[in-house]
Amino acid sequence: MRYCYLILVLLFSDFLIAGNVNEVKKSVEDANYCAVKSDCVVVGAVCPIGCNIVVNQSKAASIKELLAGFESQCEYKCWHSREVECLNSKCVVINPYNKPLKSDAEKRAL
Repeated sequence: MRYCYLILVLLFSDFLIAGNVNEVKKSVEDANYCAVKSDCVVVGAVCPIGCNIVVNQSKAASIKELLAGFESQCEYKCWHSREVECLNSKCVVINPYNKPLKSDAEKRAL
């Protein structure tokens, strides 16, 4: 009986973590908008949310706070970039080869 209880607790905690990840990703995605390059800022990297998370400056403080409270269950090996651009009203990170990185939504569409 104890094992059944333990299994249920583990399954439920995995469900909560997955829900939390989706909520954080949605908040980051909603905060990623711009009109000009200066609207954009890199706020950090948190696995599995993303490397070089970039958002609108007006949302940066709240997103940093959200990310600071997120318990990561994994680790990324990220190259760090502070170069950003505003493309199609979205903030994007410029990689070392000076090519904009695709957003998660653009990657899923491929």
